[in-house]
Amino acid sequence: KFVPPARAVAMVAEIKEGLRYIRDNETIRTLMLLISISAIFGFAYNTLLPAYAQDVLHVDAQGLGFLSTASGLGALAGALIMASFGQSIRKGLLLTAGSLLFPVMLILLAFNGTFLGALPLLIASSFGAMIQNTTANTLVQTNVPDHLRGRVMSVYMLTFFGFSPLGALQAGVIAEHFGVPIGIASGAAIALAIGMLILWRVPRVRRLG
Repeated sequence: KFVPPARAVAMVAEIKEGLRYIRDNETIRTLMLLISISAIFGFAYNTLLPAYAQDVLHVDAQGLGFLSTASGLGALAGALIMASFGQSIRKGLLLTAGSLLFPVMLILLAFNGTFLGALPLLIASSFGAMIQNTTANTLVQTNVPDHLRGRVMSVYMLTFFGFSPLGALQAGVIAEHFGVPIGIASGAAIALAIGMLILWRVPRVRRLG
């Protein structure tokens, strides 16, 4: 009869302990859910950006490069803001602001038909995404006990990066059948609606320091 090594048994027990902690802790569970929704429905716009540039804005590779640069500038600005003022502003408010700004700007982007209009919208959406995810990451790490932090953060990273391909798939299917703007807007609208519901149902998250 095969007997699993003690280390393997201990590792499985540690993973289960981390998952139970996430399940039983309302704050951590809410943050994980919020990031999951953004990963699936919000960040899919990156996948559709080349098609958006070609089919909606009618720009070439150089134009797509400018759009990608605008997105990067927004993320950089968000990171700098968090580094400079993240300790002086209540993180629950930052999380709420980022969770609303990100999808709202994507909805506006989806129905924007001009290249010059798309640039500030991409900057703003990426800014909101960076604020949301940096704040959520910080809140998860600071609200988890030391002995569980590694396990919880591994689930967080798996959630953030693992769900993004699912978002790209659903956005691609919608865009193929209904057009690129609907592909972007539908995911953003779902992210906005669920994000608002989560933040309303769990007001504790908005009050986190």
